[in-house]
Amino acid sequence: MDMVEVENFQKNLLGCFYRPLPPGKTVTHVNLVMLGHVLPDMQPTTSPDHGTKRTFSDIVKNDIEILTGKRTVAIVARSGSGKTATVIHLAKEHFVIYVVCEAPNSRTPDFNDHNFRVLAKEVDGFSHCLQAPFQVGDDRRKYMDDIRNYDSQLKVLASERVELEFLARQMFLELLFRKYPQITPEEFFREQINGGSIAIGKLVGNLRQYHPQTIRKMLDNVGNDLKTFLNGRALVIALDEAHIAETDIMHDQLISPWAITHNVEFLERNGTIRSDLRRGFLTPLCATLSDMSATLVVLGTSLTLMDAQHVYSAISKPDDRFAKVTSFPWCDELQVELLLGKIIDISDCEIPPEKKRRLRGRFRFTTSIVNEIIKYGHSSQSKQEILDEAIDSSIKNSKDLIRNNVHKLLVSDKAGMIKHLFSRMVIADKLKSGKVAFAQLEELDFVNYALCALRKDNDDYHWVTDEPIVVEVMEEELKRSGADHDYMEYLEQFNSILNNLGATSSTRGQPFELLVYRSLKRFNGYLLRDLPFLKDIKNLPEWCKYATLNVTKVGTAMELGYDNDNAQSDLEYLKESPPGQLLIPTNVTRPDGVSFFDHQYGLTLAIKL
Repeated sequence: MDMVEVENFQKNLLGCFYRPLPPGKTVTHVNLVMLGHVLPDMQPTTSPDHGTKRTFSDIVKNDIEILTGKRTVAIVARSGSGKTATVIHLAKEHFVIYVVCEAPNSRTPDFNDHNFRVLAKEVDGFSHCLQAPFQVGDDRRKYMDDIRNYDSQLKVLASERVELEFLARQMFLELLFRKYPQITPEEFFREQINGGSIAIGKLVGNLRQYHPQTIRKMLDNVGNDLKTFLNGRALVIALDEAHIAETDIMHDQLISPWAITHNVEFLERNGTIRSDLRRGFLTPLCATLSDMSATLVVLGTSLTLMDAQHVYSAISKPDDRFAKVTSFPWCDELQVELLLGKIIDISDCEIPPEKKRRLRGRFRFTTSIVNEIIKYGHSSQSKQEILDEAIDSSIKNSKDLIRNNVHKLLVSDKAGMIKHLFSRMVIADKLKSGKVAFAQLEELDFVNYALCALRKDNDDYHWVTDEPIVVEVMEEELKRSGADHDYMEYLEQFNSILNNLGATSSTRGQPFELLVYRSLKRFNGYLLRDLPFLKDIKNLPEWCKYATLNVTKVGTAMELGYDNDNAQSDLEYLKESPPGQLLIPTNVTRPDGVSFFDHQYGLTLAIKL
């Protein structure tokens, strides 16, 4: 590739915003992902809640001296967090065999891996080469044995094809070393995703003639040869878009290795494999690669913690040989302008504070502005006008991508749990700068890995949402979904007060109280001791450990069926103490709410802004 042509093309493309950007496969392409980490201190880490906090690069470096049983690392985070950029940054220092998992008929936006598509098509066809077991009569035990044998045969065939593929990819690296002893990790990375893919495909074709045992022996020899060339640098196999190997290749055809090893009853009554024990190609893929002389890294746009658990089950290694990298740095308002200025020339331009606030969170929110500027081409607008429109367009596109996810979650939310969770987060963003408490750990994990970045507050109780545009989309989609009309009406009143009178106005109290009453119903069925605003209080009364919240109706005395809204009616309510009803008393010195569990115990509610 002629770098002079690349420079001329990019200068013409970016105009007054020009700074050198990494080219794609041709002179006329730009691949921003190849930038890697633009700012310092962007290394993701293992979760601080799971043992000693370690950076991704440290995990890889510590693996260099290990001869056998190298680590497997699962990188799990939201789309746009910087997972692929992290691997590419690693490839500037260590040799990374980079693989994009693609189904036979799929394509990925940044990189295409034709050789993996061929591999996927072949392993998908293995099930047609074997006789699938079927049950004869009532002999369920024999049927299970037949399924085990079938599962084992499929996994062996898949494993042998993986060994063939990755022998070719490692041989390609060795050939480059022998021809260019001074080749750098970055040069190798570029070579394998450009013209090198053709050479790898030819190597696979030539190696097919050998027996699987010979392939395995050749793998050992190539692995030993590579150690002499690495010179203190790691060899890493990175599986990007790894979730595709689970969901689109050999989908549900295999059984969890753990279930096989522990002789678990893996069949439903109707003779089908239990849904929680079904696996796809990701299982034999990771099981095979984890035995090679390389650190295995698994990542993907939609890779989940459950997928990571499947990887852990597949590799059958001790806990210290498996790591989950889940904590990614986030882009604050100061870094938005700094990051963009590192990629393109934004001199003589200004990013308004409100736009910087909305771009906070994932680094992709900011880097995607460059793609929008590229779309403009030659324009008669000023540099500032182009930047302003590019930022607006980038925010809109980012919201559209988030919207698809939020919409799917709301549509699938039959019990209303997600709607209530989103509603609480919207209020927390408006009143408490995004601070929110979670009743259950599952809620925290769901939000943090599926939707937006969460950061533990200094009080060690609340979590802070760091992505304002995600909350914007939540509010917009809640309105569209028609979820809880009363709640949304109160929210509209509340928004109007905040916009017109400010967050400190005393007028905001009434609609906020209505929001709290409505939100309180969200916790119906919870034990009092598990409520987020009570669970950390020591020495709760014993009855709180067994009483469950049940607020079905909220209102003043008249709204609850009494004659008037006065002290006498409130007293009648207290005497009757009807369960499931929360009274809003009318007395000036009243609490904000009173409710009873039975005739022995009750609660009063105080709402504070």
